[in-house]
Amino acid sequence: MNKKLLLAFVFAVSGIAMANAQCTPSGTCLSGICPDTITNLPVAHVSVLYNTDMTVVVPKDTFSFTIDSLNFTSITGLPTGFTATPNKSGWPGNSSGCLEISGTPADSMQGKTYQLIINATVHVSILSEPLTYKGYKIFVNDTTLGIKGINAPGGISFVNNSSDIKIHSANFINDASVIVNDIAGRELMRLNNLNGNDFIINKGNLSNGIYIISVISTQRVIARGKVIIG
Repeated sequence: MNKKLLLAFVFAVSGIAMANAQCTPSGTCLSGICPDTITNLPVAHVSVLYNTDMTVVVPKDTFSFTIDSLNFTSITGLPTGFTATPNKSGWPGNSSGCLEISGTPADSMQGKTYQLIINATVHVSILSEPLTYKGYKIFVNDTTLGIKGINAPGGISFVNNSSDIKIHSANFINDASVIVNDIAGRELMRLNNLNGNDFIINKGNLSNGIYIISVISTQRVIARGKVIIG
C-alpha cells in the first residue's frame, strides 16, 4: 500500500476531531470519531440555535509511520451562517481534539439536508497529505408544532403527562428510535429498536425546559414534537 492510500485509510479509521474553541474532547470517545456517520449529527430546527460537538481520537501511528499531527482545515457544505470551530488548529498524534458546529437555520432551510465534507491535513514525518472525510450531514426541520400535546403527521401523537411523555402511533412502528434533544440541538436521550404503538419517556430523567422529541424509523424522521417540562 503506498503512503497516500495508507494515510487515507488511517484518516478514515481515526476520523477528525470536532468541537468549539472552548470545547473539551469527550472522555467517552476512546477511538475513531464520535459520533460516527451511522449516528450522525443531530437534526437542526428552524429558528433554533444549533450547537453540537464532535470528538476524535488521533492514533499514535499507522503501523508504519508515526503521526505528528492531524490539522483541521475546513468543513464545506454547512448551512449558510453556520460555523465550524476547532479547539486547536492541529491535534498531535496519540491525542484527542474537538470542534463545534453551530448556527441558527433560517426558514428557507426547512426540509433541506446539508451534506458535509471535512477537510484536513495529516502530517507524518516530512510528509503532509491533504485528506477529506465524507458521510456527515445536517437535516433542517421545522419546529412550528404545538407545545403541550402534539399531533404529528403519520397518526402519531405526543402526550405530556405529569410523570412521563407518551408517544402513541395509530399504526405499528417497526424498529423505531425515539430521540430527545434540548432546544440547542444536543442529543440527551435515545431509545433504540422499539417496536409497537406506544413509547414512554420518563420525565424524571429530564430537567425543566423545552425539548424536541423525534421518532425515527428506517433512518427517516416520521414525527417530531416540541414538549415543555416544568
